[in-house]
Amino acid sequence: MLVAEKGDRMRLLRRVERGSGRLPDPSLMAFRAATVLGVVVPVYGLLRLLTGLFHWILPARMLSAVPELLSEVHNTHAIASGLFLFFLGLRLLRRQRFSYYASLMVLAASAVSGVIIGVTPWFWGSGFAVFCSLVPLRSAFTRRAKVAPTPGQVVGVVAVMLALGYGVVGAYLLRDQFTNLNTWGDALYFAITTLTTLGYGDIIPLTGSATAKFFAVSLVVVGISSFLTAMSLVVVPFLESQTKEVMQAMDRFRKRALRDHIIVCFYTQVGQSVAGQLVADRQEFLVVEPGEVIAETLQAEGIRVLQGDPTDEHTLLKASIGQARAVVACSDRDADNALIALIANDVKTSGLNPRLRIVARIEQEEGIRKLESAGADYVVSPSTLGGRMMGKYAAGESKEDVMRESSD
Repeated sequence: MLVAEKGDRMRLLRRVERGSGRLPDPSLMAFRAATVLGVVVPVYGLLRLLTGLFHWILPARMLSAVPELLSEVHNTHAIASGLFLFFLGLRLLRRQRFSYYASLMVLAASAVSGVIIGVTPWFWGSGFAVFCSLVPLRSAFTRRAKVAPTPGQVVGVVAVMLALGYGVVGAYLLRDQFTNLNTWGDALYFAITTLTTLGYGDIIPLTGSATAKFFAVSLVVVGISSFLTAMSLVVVPFLESQTKEVMQAMDRFRKRALRDHIIVCFYTQVGQSVAGQLVADRQEFLVVEPGEVIAETLQAEGIRVLQGDPTDEHTLLKASIGQARAVVACSDRDADNALIALIANDVKTSGLNPRLRIVARIEQEEGIRKLESAGADYVVSPSTLGGRMMGKYAAGESKEDVMRESSD
């Protein structure tokens, strides 16, 4: 059974909380809630999308038989928000920070616009409920996107939103001066077709309406100057990042598969010491490091490295944890090390790699039992060990005696 099963992760987290005899770690609780919301958001987005398509495709005579609770749904509003939430929710499962903030923006915008448009209360109220559930979980979404948005991209997206808002609001306010423009949906349709320079001609200014003609011309200018330019600023870097990921995947495919190796999670000071010792002992190992700069530096130095979040089971699967000899959790945060131990123990107990050895770092000695309950075979506190050795030196013991006691 693979470690990607979310139900098993929840079961293991509950077992650690019971075994420790303490209150659950807040970071673990946030992770658990974030995992649940990571599933809820894409499912919720898919339901909105299907609801919009349902009302769009269904004939009018059949729509009259739909219960009033479901009938007041705006097709465009539901489909657009549903698509955004579905794809953003998939990224929430990987705890990406950008997707977290983007999801909040989409949920808030869909709730507010739903009130303005006048869709059924359950439709905008459900979005507001998901929004309120996401707000307190900011600390659980820590993973940065591989390609962070540049200031130009941010400005481009804002320009698109402002241009679209200008077109929709302006068209709706001037609806009596256009043909076939009566609702907010018509205004959105007119704004998009004008900004993208498609202009089907089914909505046009009335003859003699100078204000409507001036507005249409200004919207075309805004579309050319902001919409197309902004989209190019956003799309081109995205395509470059996707190409880079494909090339990296091809490189990993060409490399020899790792087997009987040691996985070092997080290249902290402790991780650096572990890697140095493994180099001295001529052991084969792989460093899993989330920081792009650190990962590139290690790769330039000839150290095998996988850039990714070690607390993500998918990353550890890419690191061939099923064929590894040991996993060493070296994060500065005890919660990260506990999650790594949980994932590794799941691999071990599921039979995927029963001989896997799990070594975890701990800073707070009172958390040793919690890590042992998580499945760690060895729990080491570098600060405690270092302090004891310094005390022995200060008491006059020789270096040989101290090293002999430490090895025992």
